[in-house]
Amino acid sequence: MKNINWLNHLVEFVVVILGILIAFQMSTCAETQSQKKLIKEHLENIKSETKFNQRNIKGALELAESSQKKLDSMFVILSVDSALTTVNNFSLALLNIGGVYIKRNAYRSLTESGDIRYIRDFKLKNEIVNLYEYYEWVKGIDEIHVNVYDRSYFPYILKNFDLVEGKVQSAEVYRSKDYKNILSSYRFFLVNRIKKYKDCQEQMEGFLNHLKEEV
Repeated sequence: MKNINWLNHLVEFVVVILGILIAFQMSTCAETQSQKKLIKEHLENIKSETKFNQRNIKGALELAESSQKKLDSMFVILSVDSALTTVNNFSLALLNIGGVYIKRNAYRSLTESGDIRYIRDFKLKNEIVNLYEYYEWVKGIDEIHVNVYDRSYFPYILKNFDLVEGKVQSAEVYRSKDYKNILSSYRFFLVNRIKKYKDCQEQMEGFLNHLKEEV
């Protein structure tokens, strides 16, 4: 009966197992590196998108604050006959209700691909989700104001103002209770938008500061 060299078989078995483990480890390392590279690209895109949204928020905020100044001035000078031209011009300027466009392409790519699961920093992952949720709140505030504008401000302007030549109307058009209430409503929602824009700016700034550590 032929003797079996168990030691030799054991060595061959160990070599095979080690080969498999090494190959698996190399595959795992390669996959990890690939994931890190992928996440870095996503974060770079999120960073660029956030800076784009920052510029849009800044522009929207400047317009909103300018509109608030016009409204505040109007309430002061409404009773002054010589100021009706200014009131008329401000009223027409307020037809530009503004609003902000928020870009979400990079975030959609990160979440819809499922790659967000590769972000190991839980705080960063949470900040990304919270930031884009905050954008939704900004959008919601804008939409509420636009709805009020569509139901009250624009119909009143369309009915009572000269949109072709911009001529000054009778004093009652500007001093009526209806118009004063409409202006007050316009200002209320405008102030809320301004606050939300500023809060959103803080959220974006904090997020970008954290992102510097990752990208």
